[in-house]
Amino acid sequence: MNSIFFRLPDNSPIEIGATPAPIRDEAGAPFADAKPQPGDACLRPYANARLNSRLAGSLPAGDWRVRWQSELPPDFAPEFLMQSGSRILAQGAEIWLLLDLEGKAIRQGGRAPGDLLLDPENGLFYHVKHSGYVQARRLADGEEAFSFLPLYGEGYRRSALARRGSQMLLHSFELPETEPERVRVPDLTILELKDLGDPIQRDEQGYLTSDADRTNLSSRTIPMLVALNGDAPVIAAPGHLFLADRDLTIRADLTGDFTPVAMSLDEAGRIYLIVRTQGRAALWVVTQNGERQTAFLLPEGATVREQPPIIGWDHTVYLVIGDTVAAVAPDGMKRWEHALPGRFAGASVTADGQLLIGTGDDLLVLDGQGNRRVLHNFAGEHLATPPLLTTTGELLIASHRRLFCLTRQP
Repeated sequence: MNSIFFRLPDNSPIEIGATPAPIRDEAGAPFADAKPQPGDACLRPYANARLNSRLAGSLPAGDWRVRWQSELPPDFAPEFLMQSGSRILAQGAEIWLLLDLEGKAIRQGGRAPGDLLLDPENGLFYHVKHSGYVQARRLADGEEAFSFLPLYGEGYRRSALARRGSQMLLHSFELPETEPERVRVPDLTILELKDLGDPIQRDEQGYLTSDADRTNLSSRTIPMLVALNGDAPVIAAPGHLFLADRDLTIRADLTGDFTPVAMSLDEAGRIYLIVRTQGRAALWVVTQNGERQTAFLLPEGATVREQPPIIGWDHTVYLVIGDTVAAVAPDGMKRWEHALPGRFAGASVTADGQLLIGTGDDLLVLDGQGNRRVLHNFAGEHLATPPLLTTTGELLIASHRRLFCLTRQP
């Protein structure tokens, strides 16, 4: 019996049939370069459900200029940008903003903690309301489509991880509470599978009447990180990497001496994990068979960010360590390292191996050899989001005040 997981609402323990298997060092075969697939797009923070910050397009050559800029709402505090078709979705600390590709605002609204998710297949996007409800809105005009209540309602940071047909996977964890009469130390994490109904049915207020709880994995373990390998969740918890099926059945339990800090996956399901182990921070690359193919120790005393490792299409890993960015080859050797000239705003990697970084008021690009150039300087601005390469070959990035669209010089 494994006591890490239980099922809500009755707190019944979940028996895991998989025998714990220690993570072991194994060199493995060389990594073959990955190729973007149809449908690859920036649909959520860190680009996709694998959280690897990969962009599907190559960076067009040439110089760049600002084609348009759009003022952001006061106190927007931008975090991430997403794009699909003719729509841009901006995630702010407490506000979402829907725009068209010319920077015209279509609609905005409030949001509770949790990441937004674009769902172009169904013409929707999802956010969490302050009431705890997950709300679906239309990409066309931002109007409400439907809402439903996950387990336990408000008081959680929730993210919709993926929707497949009528099923939606949600990741939630408790937020701290410091009311005069009550102090709550968060310790509950929930991975929840909901069925929205087929067909979806809602009442006059837009609340679903067709939804049903399918199953959940819950734990009194924090941190518990989740990324998706296709439809299959990979769950990182202190001392464990759990591999689950789409129905949240645990099929493997990979064990070791570590505490997870950040995680992303590549196209083969390899797990890129920043860990703390034996008093040091490290990058591990672990296969789904439990083979640790890379172990790269970070400098002693390094400030480790909760930024999922950025994985190039050639499997170079880009790490933001304190005020520097480093490139680590698949064999665990450091290729290059650069100091960041300003505050780190975010980074992403293109299909042709160009690392795009927002830092201070500069949008930088670094090639595979670490050669660096300023793609554009936004004088007087403080960049705040990872750069995004759109499906039309333009670049989007936001400062604390404005959203910018860059295009190549004619």
